[in-house]
Amino acid sequence: MSALERMSISMTPSDRALIEAAAKTAGVSVSAWMVHAAREEARWAVANQIADEIAAEVGVTDTDLAWAAEALGLDADV
Repeated sequence: MSALERMSISMTPSDRALIEAAAKTAGVSVSAWMVHAAREEARWAVANQIADEIAAEVGVTDTDLAWAAEALGLDADV
């Protein structure tokens, strides 16, 4: 059996309400929702790293990425 570790985080009341609503919609506890969200965040980080490596291999520049973000109406920092 693996050891469990307790963790505490600080958040704004509006963030807490958003997380509670998402957990309720998913039918899980806030803790379970947070664990799931953390796992998904890690998966997205790996996916973004792979996309960045592929873009670098084929010569996509920061200018190309900025143009694409603008064309799609995205925040360039996302």
